Amino acid sequence: MKKILAGISVFIGVHTLHAQENVNRETKPPLNKWSVTNNYSKSDNGQLIINLPVQAVMLCIVNRTGEAKTFTLHNGTPKELTPGNYDITFWGIKIPSLIVEKAKDTRILAGVLNSTVKGLWEIWTADGIKIYSAGGPKQVALPVGSYIVKTKGAEIKTTITDGKVSIFSFTSY
Repeated sequence: MKKILAGISVFIGVHTLHAQENVNRETKPPLNKWSVTNNYSKSDNGQLIINLPVQAVMLCIVNRTGEAKTFTLHNGTPKELTPGNYDITFWGIKIPSLIVEKAKDTRILAGVLNSTVKGLWEIWTADGIKIYSAGGPKQVALPVGSYIVKTKGAEIKTTITDGKVSIFSFTSY
């Protein structure tokens, strides 16, 4: 009887493990990088905007898809644009084909990483691309998503959420 129960337990355990592996392999839907809302303007143009919860260091370059002309976008200052598709480069992170529509606001979803580290630290994408480094405390605007903060040999995963400040503090002993 004990052998039968042990066999059933092993079967259930292996079956459960296999089922969990399949769940982990599922792909997640792509993260929304922008939202569009009505602005009730009588203009034939739309607006592109980033609203951050606090002032932060930001580098966001915008160009119409297929064109070389670029401009920078600043926190809280809407930029009126003709309707169409625009490519955004936010600290080297590309957000392609963002849509600007007539009489609508297109808001890039972003948050802030507030690092209190008093030494060298870096921000890397989940894909392993270094996008920012600093030598002391800073508040950095980032598009929503997952990042890795590296400092003093440590690698800590963090997530940037729209309209939120993520605090990163690290002390080595």
